[in-house]
Amino acid sequence: MSRKPIVIDAEALEATPSSPADAPPVPDGDIAVPVMARAVAWSARPVSAWGRLVQAAFIGFLSLMIGVAAWEFTLGLFARSAILGAAATGLGAILVLAVVFFVFNELRALARLSQVATLLARAATVLGGGDRTAALSVVERICGLYRHRPERQQAADRVVARAPEILDADALLAFGEAEMLAPLDAQASRLIEETSRTVAAATALVPLALADVAVA
Repeated sequence: MSRKPIVIDAEALEATPSSPADAPPVPDGDIAVPVMARAVAWSARPVSAWGRLVQAAFIGFLSLMIGVAAWEFTLGLFARSAILGAAATGLGAILVLAVVFFVFNELRALARLSQVATLLARAATVLGGGDRTAALSVVERICGLYRHRPERQQAADRVVARAPEILDADALLAFGEAEMLAPLDAQASRLIEETSRTVAAATALVPLALADVAVA
């Protein structure tokens, strides 16, 4: 192997950052993980009519199968004992009511999420436009969305009372956000922190090996 002299460019060395302070700044914005970005894009894609038909058929078939199995099970209990059949019927009715109540709450939560997404898009459109009427409409809709909560009632009343005094559209949006949404954001942050601490404590106190042994 031959050994040849190595030529080093002095100008290239001078252009190289000599300390972390001289390094270029990290670009602003969210750095999305490709896998997570693809997963979010896949989950957010619109469902076609054929996909909705397949989902409806699957859910209907599964519900029919479970219903027939429960019906035959209850009839078998009635054949053995009327008391067992009546108990199974009562428990089944309670289960059906609980499922209906759960589905109703989930659908209502999804409807509220849709309203929040619509308000967010509307606020982003109004922000910076200088349209006070549109900003007032957004703030009033936010107050109407959270007015039913007892802890937000007084804040909603303050926003409604002081809104006519604020003439700037962006200032009106900022005031409505500070009064109505900032406390909710802080509450959500505290809830996330408490849940994280609970999960971390459970993970530390219950090792996975012990959990596997308990399950086995």
